Amino acid sequence: MHLTKQEIEQFHQLGYVVKPAVFSQAAMQPIKDAIDEMVDRKARQLPAEGKLADTCADAPFETRLAEIQAAAKAAAQAIVSYIWCKGGGCYSGPAMLAMLRHEPLLGCIASLIGEDIVGSSVYRIRPKMPLWERGEVPWHQDSGYFLPHCDTHLLVTCWVPLVDATLENGCLWVLPKSHQNGIITHHRGGHGGYLEIIDPDLPPVEPIPVPMTAGSVLCMTNLTPHASFENHTDQVRWSLDLRYQSMSAPNN
Repeated sequence: MHLTKQEIEQFHQLGYVVKPAVFSQAAMQPIKDAIDEMVDRKARQLPAEGKLADTCADAPFETRLAEIQAAAKAAAQAIVSYIWCKGGGCYSGPAMLAMLRHEPLLGCIASLIGEDIVGSSVYRIRPKMPLWERGEVPWHQDSGYFLPHCDTHLLVTCWVPLVDATLENGCLWVLPKSHQNGIITHHRGGHGGYLEIIDPDLPPVEPIPVPMTAGSVLCMTNLTPHASFENHTDQVRWSLDLRYQSMSAPNN
């Protein structure tokens, strides 16, 4: 699988492109199982600590953590913290490696940066909880979190929803063409503690929502402003961030 000429042009012109059906349900099942195992492991510790009466063990992947939250908010927060660990990159098992090495995805990445691909260790598991205090992620560019020497090189973020991402459960929004303006000032202390581009600094561009089916991939440049807002459903909007760069991009 590769990006078409039109998809490549859109990526460079608008700063993003969606490639449908890069991952099948079967290809995503190992990472979903790994996440579910983490939820289960932590949930089973909490009754003994008096923090949770029902681990909701029979609930499906999409809703289990949300059901735990509805019963015991502090328990759900403990589980999310366990999964997030160091910013969401706690799990580094074989299922994550399989996602990073997925051949159809690498074919799409090769269309943008060539065949010599470096997979970044900055991968993240994202559980967007229903009506969560940190559920909204304000407008930012990924380069806002990187060192300055990264700003002149293309680092491709691949955002992969493990469930359908909709307007209701908090799909991503992008500001098209705004990657052409370089790095924008980011401020600390944004919503949920994230870095944030404040409203006066946002480019005067109409935001575009990007609803996606599970297994599709949103490819963005590291300078593409994006955000996501509240999850108003009863399911968790699970997703992954995977990042890649060309071998020719310098590391310092």
